[in-house]
Amino acid sequence: MKLQSIVNSLYSVYAEAKVIHWNYTSENFAAIHALSKDIYEFAEGAADTVAERMRFLELEPQILLVDTEYQKDQGFEPLIMVIEEKVADIYNEMNKLDTKKGVNKTTENMLLTITEQLEKFHWLLKSHLPE
Repeated sequence: MKLQSIVNSLYSVYAEAKVIHWNYTSENFAAIHALSKDIYEFAEGAADTVAERMRFLELEPQILLVDTEYQKDQGFEPLIMVIEEKVADIYNEMNKLDTKKGVNKTTENMLLTITEQLEKFHWLLKSHLPE
């Protein structure tokens, strides 16, 4: 299992949420502004938690710089798509758990907690889409 790829996924969520937080000005502005802040704060904290776990496992975490650009006509849907994609990536990595390399139930539980929160944010964002 590559914990580094999970850190990268979380930083992708962080970057997309931060860009939405800074730039989104349309319908449901206050709710999306506050929710995107919750998401980027969570993603940054979760990335830090995984990176610290990596250090415990004697791995060296790195930061992948993420290139993202806000497109006003897309609203906040790109953030929904990034969360969907990155939750899938994290689950994919979790399926590759390698207990021989020190990854254990503690790591698995940590990642499950992170994905549960990301799924909640995904649901909350989708609730703001027009029907």
